[in-house]
Amino acid sequence: MKEILAYDGICVEREVELLGDGNAVVYARSVIPKTIDTVKLLNIGTKPLGEVLFNSSNISREMLQIINIKRAWGRRSIFTVGDTKVLVSEFFLNTLFL
Repeated sequence: MKEILAYDGICVEREVELLGDGNAVVYARSVIPKTIDTVKLLNIGTKPLGEVLFNSSNISREMLQIINIKRAWGRRSIFTVGDTKVLVSEFFLNTLFL
């Protein structure tokens, strides 16, 4: 992942499951480099990451990529915060379609 982000330093991985009717339906994993650009992002606590990413005018998103890993469909995007790239991946679990 560090190759995708073009970053060699320390990263924080954020993993969450989004629930629907009490069941995990989406698994999300974000890789956030620890830089001066991401200090606020790394301190959002339980606030949804998407809420911060999509409501900040200084954060841009590269093209969305569709991926399939072990028969799970997902999408991933690179967001740019200042000079730092952040990877956000979401996988749609089979329980979403039941």
